[in-house]
Amino acid sequence: MADCGELKKKRSYAQGVFTRKANTIDFNLDLLNKHDLLLELSALKSSYEDICNVSFDYIAVMEEEASDFDLDITDVRKRLQECRTKYQDTEVKIKTALWSRCVLDPFNNQKADLKDVFDQAAALQSSRMTLDQYELVRSAIEARMESLEEFVRYWDRHVPAKEVKTMQACLKEHKERSKVTMVALANHMRQSERTVHVNLASGDEAEGGADVGDDGRSSVVGGGTTTAAQPSGTVDSNGTSGRAHDDVVQRAGADPTTNLTTVVTGGASDSRASRPGGPETRFIETLHKGYLSPSTDKVLEPMFLLAFFSFLRCSEFTASTLLYDPSHHASLSDISVLSSDTLIYFLERSKTNQSGQPQPVCLFRLNSLLSPYEPVLDYINSRLACRASP
Repeated sequence: MADCGELKKKRSYAQGVFTRKANTIDFNLDLLNKHDLLLELSALKSSYEDICNVSFDYIAVMEEEASDFDLDITDVRKRLQECRTKYQDTEVKIKTALWSRCVLDPFNNQKADLKDVFDQAAALQSSRMTLDQYELVRSAIEARMESLEEFVRYWDRHVPAKEVKTMQACLKEHKERSKVTMVALANHMRQSERTVHVNLASGDEAEGGADVGDDGRSSVVGGGTTTAAQPSGTVDSNGTSGRAHDDVVQRAGADPTTNLTTVVTGGASDSRASRPGGPETRFIETLHKGYLSPSTDKVLEPMFLLAFFSFLRCSEFTASTLLYDPSHHASLSDISVLSSDTLIYFLERSKTNQSGQPQPVCLFRLNSLLSPYEPVLDYINSRLACRASP
């Protein structure tokens, strides 16, 4: 009985402390700054935990005693419920004040900064871009995305649940946009480099030279330029063979999609994908004819093509343990649609990139049995249709 009486006093004292704390916060809420609001939020939580702990101990002791304490137990539980309601109401008031006074404007500023950088990236894609410009915008996007992530990660504990969802949705949207923007910038940078090569090649062809001799070189006649075909294997004034020069012009003027396929997928172009009789072709043909079950075959085909065209190690697209960790293992959300003929797989980690930015790998629609676009997209859609976790 002595223990029960002692716990009763502690419970009454804890409830008094909590009630005074909650009432004081309500009365002074409009006068508190950010620092004070954060302190009061922490103190309120600590006070509420104290009354919960001592109330549970008090109830446990009374339940061990005779049934004479039934009314007291009911009363303690009722008071504890009142404290819980009071705590939740006061907590929401503090978090709402923090959101409106301390979080909303900085959050909007973060979004505005990112929008400015995205606009700069879009403007750069309307003209030829230099490497310095590319690096500057890329670094700006990465820095602002990191800042936004840290901001959301810190404040999601101190603002109302509705606003937490708003911030997280915004963060997810900006992550997707930053990924697409980074890929678009990289593609435009490569296109700019190809344009430079074309201009240099055109300039070489337009230059005047000596009279045309037996070697087929250009000559200036009456102020105009006459060009003769340069024999294969000869070397021009820049030390470049005619065949190599033609290859440069041909590559520079080729279809951008073909070049991107070669560059981004590590050289996996249409010629490789259409190689007849290769083991990869026979593998896909076997799956189409039926290898295991239809559902298993539909998993194996996109998995194989993703690994084949992205040059992935097994650990880069599968889970090495029975415990799946989305921060380390590949997930459906790592693949997104860039256009009607291009998918992007963001490789989170690799042997050479353990903790850096996700690396984009483009998967193109090819005129081949080995085209990765359709099987990978079909698999993702089928998984999402089954409400699989992204």
